[in-house]
Amino acid sequence: MRRRLRILASSIARKLWARKIRRITSSFREHTNYDEDAWVYLKKFGKKGACYTPTDYSFFRNYGWGRSSIFPSIYTDGMYSIIFTKEQEFVNEPLACISFDIMGPRTVVIRQIQGVKDKAHELRHWRWEKMLVSLVVEWAQENNFAVVKIVSAENNGWQHKMPLQMLKLRYDVTAQRLGFKLDPGTGNYYKRIPA
Repeated sequence: MRRRLRILASSIARKLWARKIRRITSSFREHTNYDEDAWVYLKKFGKKGACYTPTDYSFFRNYGWGRSSIFPSIYTDGMYSIIFTKEQEFVNEPLACISFDIMGPRTVVIRQIQGVKDKAHELRHWRWEKMLVSLVVEWAQENNFAVVKIVSAENNGWQHKMPLQMLKLRYDVTAQRLGFKLDPGTGNYYKRIPA
């Protein structure tokens, strides 16, 4: 009897997990705009004295690994991405992105935190790395994930193509400043999300 109950519970859990992933994937495939919350993040992570027009900026969801279908200048390392954009002449130009994968029913792994080449002058107004990671952490909490992980500079796939010091600032320092802890077993950072 107990074995049957365990099998039934496991089957129900798998079905709920599959439903959750379909819902998440669907929302990212639709390239849903996050712009209703953009001003909150812009204000929270803006640098002192920064001058910008909040209505020019948006966050877009993107689904798929590799070249983005809506922003061809973006190449994503994770299946799910959030792209930070600025509207210029009625077109949203990407400034930065964060991409992540879902690993099992309770964990999100951030694989990429990247600014678009030649957009540093636009990004100078914010602590944009912290802004994008915080956006993913809040998204994970809203979707009932228990842990968010960040791949460290040492484990990053780009470590042979980019200066390690730059990767450490972008991944390791950002993780530490946002309260992520180093997992000595994997060398990556993690943060438990309160329910």
